[in-house]
Amino acid sequence: MVQFFELDVGATISLDKELADLKPNDVGIKFENPAVAGDTAITKDWELTRVESIRGQEAETILEKDNPNYEAPEAGTERFLMHMKLRYINPNDLPAWVGSFQFMALDDLGYTFQGNNIYPPRTDFWIGDTVLPGAELDGWWWQVQRGKIT
Repeated sequence: MVQFFELDVGATISLDKELADLKPNDVGIKFENPAVAGDTAITKDWELTRVESIRGQEAETILEKDNPNYEAPEAGTERFLMHMKLRYINPNDLPAWVGSFQFMALDDLGYTFQGNNIYPPRTDFWIGDTVLPGAELDGWWWQVQRGKIT
């Protein structure tokens, strides 16, 4: 259950004009033409920029460090990490939750899948928050890929 409380009589949250005027773009909407590092994709609710990605043993080392709940990936899978910058640009005065479960991967056969539920290390740079319009997030999310990433 969610409860809302008014901070001031008639208080609302509104986007800066710059954000309110953003229009969705075609960046990364096709498998054949994915967004690359530095590209910014814009949807009706989000502005998303991929900063970098890490995979293989380097990703596992980050996930394992200082993590008492670490579990190695299942056989036949590989984990990867993606550093993202997000801005919530929905013009409505509504909060939204964003976390790793809202990101999916698409394999070379066209199947989409979510990552398995893993416990990340105890740091504050994982994306997972309830945000209000205009909020900016800068962090990482993880995903599991069946087979090897090509």
